[in-house]
Amino acid sequence: VESLRRLVREFGQFARLPRPVPVEGDLVDLMRDLDHLYGDRLELDLKADTLVGWFDAAALRRALVNLIDNGLAACAEVGVTAKITLTLDRADPGADIQVADRGAGIPAENLDRIFEPDFTTKGDGMGLGLAVVQGIVAGHGGTVRVESVPDQGTTFTLHLPLTSTRSPKEDES
Repeated sequence: VESLRRLVREFGQFARLPRPVPVEGDLVDLMRDLDHLYGDRLELDLKADTLVGWFDAAALRRALVNLIDNGLAACAEVGVTAKITLTLDRADPGADIQVADRGAGIPAENLDRIFEPDFTTKGDGMGLGLAVVQGIVAGHGGTVRVESVPDQGTTFTLHLPLTSTRSPKEDES
């Protein structure tokens, strides 16, 4: 029963995934918030003291939590220390955020399908986490890249433009 409840809840969340509402903020603050949440399971690598731009902090946090949790699970799967490296760097325009683990990795034959809703290789997974990540990043006008080597780990790179979605005409009114 609990499994069915979770299934309904996760599909409902995916169906209701709101469009990001970017506001001006500092990505460094979001990274530090995640560092506090995960403690010693997260290694923070900030390439800037401040990185201000336009983003939806709650939505982006949700995407990063999905990636970090997946990485921790991948580490546990192969019995290595559960530690994720979260890197933030400037990129013209915007920023790159990397989430890297040294876990199980993703087999090459699965890489083309990992962002499909309902695709999972886990017995208890719903196959929505990476679809949600891609939706959130695309909603910000960004892209997601993945590099993975089985039994060595996976790195997801989120490129975010961090520009205002408002047009100059909206600013004049």
